[in-house]
Amino acid sequence: MDVKVSKYDRCQEEIYKIIRIFNWVFYVKQKIMEITAPNTITKDFDQLVIHLERNHTCVLRLTHKLASYKYEPRNYECFIQLRDLRSGLQVLAEDQMQLFDSIQHRDTSLENARKDINRILRRFRELESVMTAYILEAKNC
Repeated sequence: MDVKVSKYDRCQEEIYKIIRIFNWVFYVKQKIMEITAPNTITKDFDQLVIHLERNHTCVLRLTHKLASYKYEPRNYECFIQLRDLRSGLQVLAEDQMQLFDSIQHRDTSLENARKDINRILRRFRELESVMTAYILEAKNC
C-alpha cells in the first residue's frame, strides 16, 4: 500500500521540525544565559573594582605630589587652599576605600556601586581642577 503524501503534508512536517529545532535552540540559549549570568555580574564587579583602584592610585599620586616642596604655600591664601585640598583628597581616599570594601564583600548592588563610583569620580574631577588652580597660583606667588 503506497500512501501518497501531499506537498502540503511534507511542508507541514518540515515546519514542525523547524519549530522543534527552534525550541531546542531557545532552550539551550536560556540554559547558557542562566549559567553565565552570575559570571557577567562578577565580571562587572571586577571591572568596577579595577576602575576604583586606578582612580585611587591617581588620588594617592596627587596627595604625594602635594607633599612635594615645589608646592609649598607661600602665602596665607595658598596655605588655606592646600589644607582644603589635602583634606578633600584624604576624605575622597577614605570614601574610595569604603566603597572598595563594600564591592569586595558584595555588600552593595551593582547599580548602587556604579552610582557611588560616578559620584566619587565627579568629586575627583572637582578636586583635580582645584589642584590645577592651586598649582598655577602657587607658581605665580
